[in-house]
Amino acid sequence: PDHVAVLAAEQIAQHRRRIALYDDLLRGADDGSPTLELGLELEHAALRFWKALAEDDLPRLRRRRDRE
Repeated sequence: PDHVAVLAAEQIAQHRRRIALYDDLLRGADDGSPTLELGLELEHAALRFWKALAEDDLPRLRRRRDRE
């Protein structure tokens, strides 16, 4: 449905912004910041989900998860 596509597009944009922010913060962190690394991992996971949903390809997401 259209509302899912709109939501997915909004979420993709939001997670990309957060990834960019965390990347910037991480560049300035002296210790490599494990907390920021975890935040980046979570944002990338969310981005993968929303992209798969937007492309109507959740099976791809499952296959990737099964390989981990």
